[in-house]
Amino acid sequence: MNKLQPNAIPKFTTTTGGFRSRENICLFQNAARVYGLGDLDLFQTVDLFEKRNIAQVTHCIFALARQAQRKSFNGPILRTSTPEFRPCEVTEEQIFVRKSLTGFLDEGLIKFANSSKSS
Repeated sequence: MNKLQPNAIPKFTTTTGGFRSRENICLFQNAARVYGLGDLDLFQTVDLFEKRNIAQVTHCIFALARQAQRKSFNGPILRTSTPEFRPCEVTEEQIFVRKSLTGFLDEGLIKFANSSKSS
């Protein structure tokens, strides 16, 4: 955080230990909020400390990277690749087959559901 916004976290501890680690996580969360991240982009302390929701922690890191780009951070860029748009061509015959299969499958599901109720 201090690389993105100097002095965002003025005092943090480098010693290990449960309480100190949790305190550092809270300092990061507060600094990220001040930097512009919303509550949906942040993670809970236990998500990282107890490794409960690493996906949310990762989401937070990517959200922080996007915010850094908005604020014209000129360091390394972290982003996911965006899939290339490729239009697909579908023929009338393919549409017809798909519609007929959908109706067929729906009828089968209805018959199955009705037979399950009577059993």
